[in-house]
Amino acid sequence: MNAHSYEMEKTTLINEIDRTSLLINKLISNVDLELLNSQQLEKLKNYSEKNKKLKHKLESNEFEIAIVGLEKAGKSTFANALIDNYVLPSAPERCTFTTTRLVSGSDKATVEFYTEAEFNQIFQDMLLELEYPEATSISFKDLDSNEFETYFANLEEKNNQLHKNHVGKTDQEILDILKSKSKLTLNGGKIEFYGDELNEEKFQTYIKGEKNDTSKPRSVKKIEIESSKLNQIETAIIYDVPGFDSPTKLHIRQTEERLKNADAIILVTNAGTNPSIQGTSLSVIKNNTDSDGIALKDKLFVFGNQIDRVNNPEQLIGNYEILKNDVLKYKIGTEKRVFAGSAYKYLVSEKSIIQDKDYVCKYDIDSGIDAIRSELEHYYQTERFQILKQKVNTNLKCVKTVFEEIHQNNDSKYNIDTSSDKQKSLIITAEYRKIQKRLREQLKTFIFNKKHQIHNEKWLSNKIQEEIESNKYFNEVEEEFFDKVRILTDESIRVDLQVEKVNRHMRDEIHLQYLEDYLNLIKDITNENCKEIEVLLLKDFASAVTGNSSYSEEIQELCENIIKKITSEVAHNSYRFTYLVERFSRDIFDILLNSPIASHDRMNRFERSSHEIIHLDHYYSKGQGNLVNLLLSQNESSLIVDAGRIQT
Repeated sequence: MNAHSYEMEKTTLINEIDRTSLLINKLISNVDLELLNSQQLEKLKNYSEKNKKLKHKLESNEFEIAIVGLEKAGKSTFANALIDNYVLPSAPERCTFTTTRLVSGSDKATVEFYTEAEFNQIFQDMLLELEYPEATSISFKDLDSNEFETYFANLEEKNNQLHKNHVGKTDQEILDILKSKSKLTLNGGKIEFYGDELNEEKFQTYIKGEKNDTSKPRSVKKIEIESSKLNQIETAIIYDVPGFDSPTKLHIRQTEERLKNADAIILVTNAGTNPSIQGTSLSVIKNNTDSDGIALKDKLFVFGNQIDRVNNPEQLIGNYEILKNDVLKYKIGTEKRVFAGSAYKYLVSEKSIIQDKDYVCKYDIDSGIDAIRSELEHYYQTERFQILKQKVNTNLKCVKTVFEEIHQNNDSKYNIDTSSDKQKSLIITAEYRKIQKRLREQLKTFIFNKKHQIHNEKWLSNKIQEEIESNKYFNEVEEEFFDKVRILTDESIRVDLQVEKVNRHMRDEIHLQYLEDYLNLIKDITNENCKEIEVLLLKDFASAVTGNSSYSEEIQELCENIIKKITSEVAHNSYRFTYLVERFSRDIFDILLNSPIASHDRMNRFERSSHEIIHLDHYYSKGQGNLVNLLLSQNESSLIVDAGRIQT
């Protein structure tokens, strides 16, 4: 295809994208007219977004290249050679923890960090994969590594297959996060590096980490490097992604995303020691298509790296033949797109980008970098456009299918019912949807604020403390009360028995009074708070219904009736709530007030209720035993709980 024909075809595609996008936007903007259902709406939004990306690629001539392969195959070294620069760290061990984006520019790197919420979502996803209890409510900041290790060790017996699938992978990732959590930088911010800083350790640790410390690369959401050396394929965007065999599910998802979106895929293998294409690399390339149904093999290039590490000249030829034959045997590419060489040789011997006096290549071989770069340029000018054209047409076909569905479902559109009843129905439906949307948003905010107040601001704990300090509850034991008890129990001539008897009688009296005071305190606090919540909920509900903060008493009454009807079975019930509080409080009060510290009686009472108390301690001190120690010794500090036995 000559340049003129190319430009004409490209313009035609862009015009078709614009026309389709205009129709989609018109449909979406008139969603209240009930022309399309929620599923069709979601599809059109996705197709519209894809249209934008495809149009951008056509207009900018953007050429997206994904460099993939197993860990330690030399992907980062290859990427450095491809752009004639040394900005990506390379090492014998695993050194790529996050996807790095390389573009043409002025030698600058931008490192963007996760927010705490984004990172915690990833952490919870890993816990979910291991079927960890209450995974969605756990924070990486709070989970104890010993607690997790105990769970994973028990998983081998409870669910052996699940344990096998993740042992040495997901479990190690989680433990590594827990080990480095105090060092993570999760502020959602960005830092930038310029010029020679790109070659310094200070920047490169955000890609590969430091010795025994991966907190920096784990904190990174994405890295973009602009290189002035990327001028031979200036419109290229190169992604260096973690290995196929990375133990982290997040890395696997990043790799899969890049494979689906890339215009070209370069599979880097270790042809020096393991030239065969097998296992994960083979299955991913052979069995997958990109997001538009195009086989990954149709845009695959293979580079057998580290060929300079073979033991003899026969292996030099033989390993390349094994690599080429695998590509042809498994039908994942063509011979003209299979290359072998050494990216490191290119950087050291051919370009002197890396200074390494100890490096000696024993064989007279070509690095292969210029050859694969030349083939990439040819592909960019020819087949890349055809694949992009196929993507555009596939997306437009999907849009057309949805349009046809909408047309079939709305034949009445061409015979519009203009009756007042029909018009009234349309208006009511439109308003109903707006009310639904406002209610969802208002209630979501309302629930979030209440949860934050309870969990983060510790509202209940602070309120209880405030009421206790006001001296309305829990009257102190006065000397007069002691004398009264002593007289009532004065039946023994033995002093030691008399003291013990007075102690026991006083504890019985105080126990009942303090428990009653506590229940009244909790009931008063919760009843008052529930009334406040009812008022606020009614206000938010009514304003969402009317779309206004001002509304009539009639509207308020109607909304109040609706809320009561909806919440009748789950609304606050003072008696039911008090019963639950008493059930979980009685044993604690019993242990604290009915038995002296360090007595056998206190230990016996604790053992009878130990199961529930240890369960409560999970909420009190995240299972560290603070509550247990408080009950047994009235000394609040962590306690070792091992194999169901309490050690103090």
